Amino acid sequence: MKHYDLYAIGNALVDETYTITDTQLEELNIEKGGMNLVDSEHLIRLRQAMSNSTPERIGGGSAANSTFALTGFGGRGFYCCRIADDVTGNFFAGELGEAGIDINPIDLSVKGMSGCCVVFVTPDAERTMNTYLGVSEEISETDINQGALNRSETLFIEGYLAASTTGTSAAIQAREFAEENQIQTSLTLSDPSMVTNFRDSLEKICGERVDILFCNEEEALSWKGSDRIDLAIRELREIASNVFVTLGKNGSICSSSDGQYQVKTSQVEAVDTNGAGDIYAGACLSTLSTGASAYEAAQFGNFAASKLVTQPGARLSNMQAYKNIKTAYKSL
Repeated sequence: MKHYDLYAIGNALVDETYTITDTQLEELNIEKGGMNLVDSEHLIRLRQAMSNSTPERIGGGSAANSTFALTGFGGRGFYCCRIADDVTGNFFAGELGEAGIDINPIDLSVKGMSGCCVVFVTPDAERTMNTYLGVSEEISETDINQGALNRSETLFIEGYLAASTTGTSAAIQAREFAEENQIQTSLTLSDPSMVTNFRDSLEKICGERVDILFCNEEEALSWKGSDRIDLAIRELREIASNVFVTLGKNGSICSSSDGQYQVKTSQVEAVDTNGAGDIYAGACLSTLSTGASAYEAAQFGNFAASKLVTQPGARLSNMQAYKNIKTAYKSL
């Protein structure tokens, strides 16, 4: 039995959330509700503008969220990323450590600032995000801990790495190492923009085929260039043995050698859908690690996502909250 159920590689970001008024947002000259990529100077200006407020901090990053979920559901995870030795980087590493997730040590030679997302929440609950990737954007092959990867059952790659040349190379190296050592490979497409703008890089990361692929409906349709989900899944099955497509309130579709099924989900009042795909992937991967079928994995994935979206935030507040979800599911 391997030491880790999952070795994930992705961006390391810390969300810094401030509650502000619409007037304050206008004064900052930021378009409400958008997601903006900012440079270090812009980030410093935003922080200075909010110097009289204390932000609520929580770690983020798509693959990190999935690793938290898998760990909370009883698995063991390792997270590969790049952070600097600063307040943000140490906060990110500290959260993972408290959750029992191993991480490659902070490289003191890394220059620059750790990645973060300054989030402004207005009274109508609208989230305006300003993302600074920082040193996370520079993740490279040197960050891959092959010893930890070799002791893992499954490699999980965050599709956002396709936006970075070094990130793409790191993902490819990790996938090739996994294949050489009979380690299961998995990938999430992450965002429709990744499919639209970085398709070539995603294909290189996939190689000939990955074992498991996660995406949402929009990403699947973008991959095929069609409005028919059946055709999109058929094409995705050419690069993945098992395909999981989330459909929001309509649940998800799983397609594998066992067949293709649309798996329904409970209807809930969604407060915030941010992170739903991440917890879905973590729930599926934790279920698959027990030898369960793709259909069973999708069932638990739907259940976990339906619980997350009823509260704000892309991650549950603590490990016990994930354990409670699993306990509730088992009691059904």
